[in-house]
Amino acid sequence: MNDRLLIVDDEPLYRKAIKEIIDWKSLGFDEPEEAINGEDALSRLSQSNFGLVITDIKMPKMDGLELIREAHQQKIDSHFIVLSAYDDFKLVKKAFQIGCLDYLLKHQISQDEVSRIINNYRDRQKAQDSSDTQKERLYQRDFLASLLREEKVKESDVCQVMEIPSFKEGGRIYTAKGRIHVEQDIDGAYLYQLIEDIAYQIPSLYTIQHNQDVTFFYVTKKPLSWRELDSFWSFVGSLWSDGISSYGGSLSIGFQNKYSDISQIRQTIEEGSSCLDWYTVRGQGSIISPPRLQIKASPVSLPDVKKLSQQLILATTEESIAILDKIKLDPYTFGWFSPSQIRSYFHSTASHIKASLEALGFSDNSHLLDMFYQSQRQINDWDIKQFNRTVDKIIDFYKTTTSLPNRLVGDIVQYIKEHYKEALTLGGVAEHFELNPSYLSRLFKKEVGGGFAQYLAEIRIKSAVSIMNAHNLRISELAVLVGIPQPETFCRVFKRVKGMSPKQYLLSLGKKVTD
Repeated sequence: MNDRLLIVDDEPLYRKAIKEIIDWKSLGFDEPEEAINGEDALSRLSQSNFGLVITDIKMPKMDGLELIREAHQQKIDSHFIVLSAYDDFKLVKKAFQIGCLDYLLKHQISQDEVSRIINNYRDRQKAQDSSDTQKERLYQRDFLASLLREEKVKESDVCQVMEIPSFKEGGRIYTAKGRIHVEQDIDGAYLYQLIEDIAYQIPSLYTIQHNQDVTFFYVTKKPLSWRELDSFWSFVGSLWSDGISSYGGSLSIGFQNKYSDISQIRQTIEEGSSCLDWYTVRGQGSIISPPRLQIKASPVSLPDVKKLSQQLILATTEESIAILDKIKLDPYTFGWFSPSQIRSYFHSTASHIKASLEALGFSDNSHLLDMFYQSQRQINDWDIKQFNRTVDKIIDFYKTTTSLPNRLVGDIVQYIKEHYKEALTLGGVAEHFELNPSYLSRLFKKEVGGGFAQYLAEIRIKSAVSIMNAHNLRISELAVLVGIPQPETFCRVFKRVKGMSPKQYLLSLGKKVTD
């Protein structure tokens, strides 16, 4: 697939949106070029070579399906992605039958979706063009990725595909989670090449990279000790960090060496990811290993804080106070634990509380953070009473804060007002603010008085009304301008918010109605 891209749509606003929403340079493409319908596109394809064509299905003169058929008949070496609406799926099926790569819903075009389609295609091409060894490696990588989605896997199947002995005979697949820290955008093609280069040096290491997130599988024929595994992941981390250092980047790796059978692969990945979330690091770009929090032989156990930050973020102020109270320790029963275990518990708890406060919008509250860090520095590794006093200080803060999420809600509302013209979703906004979507939904209803979708609709229709008062635009053009590209959807939302259709509103202003 060469680096030239053609966007085909009879609506100029859609063409503009596709050009601006996607960072095409990061996907390896030049500035997109445009065609106003299938006939125009076919003429351009006949004269110039475009690697990728993104085309609407329904267009005057020549639609997208006819364009694809004609291009194939003329043996034009281009690849097609079709744009569709919800009611176009019969046409999408026909598009697949005549050879399109994939389809995109018009109102849900995103960087991730386009990246997924293009990267999947490039992987398939590499597999077709590569040697048998490379094909086998791609197959094995995809197989390992599938283990994270499957609830049950057969050890015999895993061992056969990955060519390792059974667990009893020493076969192992150690997993880890990596997170890229970078000061500037890294070219996607460069990252792909970096992965290939590292795979050449470590053939038994399989890597799956998505944005800043990296999943590792290390396949061995013998068990490794904690020290051996720590040394190995340190080596992997150094290779990655060296590779992205020119971008101001580094890589942290979280891992867990606990291993009893193949079925624990998913659990160890989750624990490695939790380890990264805890921020229990020895410096950015360093290896991280989760602390052991209890001894199996002990008649007591330390409170479970694996999900502490998530619980605090999702909880109300009152619930948070109850959660924090439970993590305090009884000085008279914890003689069962070693100083290193207590130290790990202190640091893990502190990291969780810090992460939750930052997620709730208090990262720039200097008084609170000064209090928090100062109390942490004063804690002796074995001083449980001082730890409990620290927790009490945090509880006091929660008690004196009438509504912990208020500041965060203000930031979210401002973000929606600035980006409502884009394809916003609850999940996308939650991801932007690093929140759980269900928490964001509950928080929004509590603090704003209505649901996320309702608020977004009201903002968009308020903007539409303002435009209608000042300008004469087609309803289809107006819909795109306020972030609802589907005219039919726009009309339904408008009527739900205003109690009348866009046409009725325009007529009430004495304006001419144009669809």
